[in-house]
Amino acid sequence: MAPDLTFILGGTAWYVDAHDPLAQLWFCLPFTLLMRWLLVSLVLPELAAAVYVSPSTQRWPQLVLALGPGAGTHRQRPSRLVVVFSAVVGSISHIMLDAFSHGHGWAVRQIAFLQTALFTLPPELSGRSLHMYDLLQFGGTAVGSLFTFWCIREFVRRRASAARVDPPDLDAAPIRRLFRTTFAAGLLGATLAVLVQHVGGPQHAIMRIAVVAAAGMLIGCWQLKCRRSVT
Repeated sequence: MAPDLTFILGGTAWYVDAHDPLAQLWFCLPFTLLMRWLLVSLVLPELAAAVYVSPSTQRWPQLVLALGPGAGTHRQRPSRLVVVFSAVVGSISHIMLDAFSHGHGWAVRQIAFLQTALFTLPPELSGRSLHMYDLLQFGGTAVGSLFTFWCIREFVRRRASAARVDPPDLDAAPIRRLFRTTFAAGLLGATLAVLVQHVGGPQHAIMRIAVVAAAGMLIGCWQLKCRRSVT
């Protein structure tokens, strides 16, 4: 996802094409490592704590074991080389998939089958023709999302079973506080996207909403961490 993050600046003088091969090293790699650090050190522990103390979700103690404080102490953590290699593979594979699923992709330009028009949307829905590469893009997103959720489920199950300890007694604010912060940031992102809809295209608007919502989630997790540190 890192190559798409600069879409928030699409249509402006500050836009940087993070799909460029060299950008995988100077932008995507450090940004992915930063996001991983925030995810592991802040988001996942605080999310697990919030889920555990929420009355409606205390039936999910595995999530706390897998993500909460002390998680992973019974398992060897991946080496820095593995983390860096995974980040590079992730961004490069993103670009390779784009080559087959976007109209400007080099594979689409070379393979006539991918340019096949499937049907045309009605005028009220832009009247745009959808091609085989569009089907690959939408279908790939759906399949990739399902696979990601399965990986998360397996990650939680395996890490929780490896911990072999009882869920910790965590004192954190309910998850609804984190949800409110994230939801409010999403609304702010949507408002921003509407106000600057003339700058860039639809993909830029979607990324602006996602990035602002993610920032809200980070702020919410930081607030939870601060609350736990003073109690």
